[in-house]
Amino acid sequence: MPPLAVSFPSPSEEGLRHSETLARLYSFLKGFHSRMKGRDNRLVRSNSILRRCTLSIEGNHCEVTLGRKARLWDCSISVVGQDCRLVIGDHCALRGVRLVIEDSGTLLSIGAHTTMTKATVVAQEGGCIRIGEDCMVSQEAVIRNSDGHSLFDGASGQRLNPAMDIDIERHCWVGIGALILGGTRLEEGCVVGAGALVKRNRIPGASVVVGRPARITRRNVLWSRERL
Repeated sequence: MPPLAVSFPSPSEEGLRHSETLARLYSFLKGFHSRMKGRDNRLVRSNSILRRCTLSIEGNHCEVTLGRKARLWDCSISVVGQDCRLVIGDHCALRGVRLVIEDSGTLLSIGAHTTMTKATVVAQEGGCIRIGEDCMVSQEAVIRNSDGHSLFDGASGQRLNPAMDIDIERHCWVGIGALILGGTRLEEGCVVGAGALVKRNRIPGASVVVGRPARITRRNVLWSRERL
């Protein structure tokens, strides 16, 4: 009777698999820290890449979706409320970005291939902020649909500063330190200059706006990420 042939993995193969497992665990722990409080909250994450990021969800029925091959570094995500949603599209690249979604039914959507660096985006009061595909948001830019506090008329008691949605269409460039507030619509291909303030305004596509408040200085422009 021939001897029984038994195959064991070599120590080097076993050690390699063990090292790979530890490396994946270390990468996960180093890359992403999450904290969830409440009921039926969900994180939908495919093969996104995260490094030194934090996620906090406090509420019920909230959802965070990270698209395919989305890349986040040093980002902070805070979701507080009911039925709030954050959607980060495929192949987005966010570095040092702060995202805040609060209250009830609020939505923040960031389109595929959009890049953001050290910016702040705050969506509140059940409103919506949509940032389209292939946009570029520069450092220290702030995008928010609500003032965060209420202002009332002293005689009538009517609120003077309700939250308003923000719609930034595809391929828009928001410059360093720009401030985009509620009621703003940037049509496709717009460029918002450094430090500009845009509020309750519709900016036609392929326009450049500068100043506080922002005004149109050029029309029919094109822009590229490349330095030509």
